[in-house]
Parts: sequence; C-alpha cells; structure tokens
Amino acid sequence: MLALFYRSSGLMSLLLLAVTVFSLVVGGAFAEETDLADRRGKLEGQVYRFGGNPNFQIHVPAGCKLGKRSDPNVQVVSLRTPAGITVEASVAPVDEDFRLSNGGPFYFGVLSKLVGKNHELLEHKKIDMGGGVTGYRTDMTWTFGEARIHTVLVSALAEGHWVFVAVHPTQDVNRYAEIAQSLTLEK
Repeated sequence: MLALFYRSSGLMSLLLLAVTVFSLVVGGAFAEETDLADRRGKLEGQVYRFGGNPNFQIHVPAGCKLGKRSDPNVQVVSLRTPAGITVEASVAPVDEDFRLSNGGPFYFGVLSKLVGKNHELLEHKKIDMGGGVTGYRTDMTWTFGEARIHTVLVSALAEGHWVFVAVHPTQDVNRYAEIAQSLTLEK
C-alpha cells in the first residue's frame, strides 16, 4: 500500500526525513550558511520562495535562519524562527494514485512510529488555499522528552508532487500555524 504513495525512493526519503527531521525539532542543528537550503529556493526577508518543480512560497517571521536539511531528497528548506520553532518545507514526487486526503494521516503514521510518544491526531481537514487550490491541514500533538509539541502540517498537490509545510511549536500554535497556512503554489 505504501508503494502507491511514492515513486522510487520517495517513501524511503520520507522515512529518513521523519527520523532525522524530528530530532532537529528539539535538538536544532542549525547554521546560517545559505547553501544549506535547496539552491532553487531563496529566503528573502520574510518570504521563502522555491523555484523548483513546483514553484511555491511561504511567509516566515523576520529573523528566520536557514538550517541544515535532514533529507535533501525531499526537504527543500529547514528554518528556525527567532523563538526557536522549526519550519520545514518538503516536496515529494507521488504516483497518480496518491490522494492528498491521505497525506496528513500518512505523515502522522510515520511520525508516531519513529519519534516521540503520546501521539494524537487532533484534526485533519480540507482547506481553501486560494487561487482555486484545495489543500489539507493536519494537526497533531506528541511529546519529545518533556516537551509537548503541536505539529501543524499543510499540504497541497501540484505537478505530480506532494508539497507540505510543517511547523512544530510548543506554544502559540495559531501564530505558527499561519506560517504553514501561508503556503502558496505559484504558476
């Protein structure tokens, strides 16, 4: 069944992403070198633009720093806000059988098997992303050590790719959810 989601090594990339990215959520191996993000993307002020396939952008707080990507095959950028919140944007090729409505629950399933404990899927709903694009927002909570993390995942489908942005705050969830919800696919 998992083979329906990803072409070639896409599933393995997502699994590697889950294992390593979520260790960065709390640990934070971050640096300021601009070559740590996919070269097709650029952080300018409060906007990160990805110029690969597909093109998209997200709005981030002033002062975000580029971080080391845990899996360059899927993750195009990892950022750390001035408050220490991890923001990740990823692009994964998917088969035509992939259903966007399954993306968030799949992400949750991988997360709950590989990192943290006390996982709870809070909400998974269809959202209007503007410009005629429908996406999904998935909220989940989990613990890592003593920290209770509330992950907000916003995902969309474009040009045969699953584009997803995740934020992992421990507080001020609505404030940081706006980052993930700012995902805009460009034409």
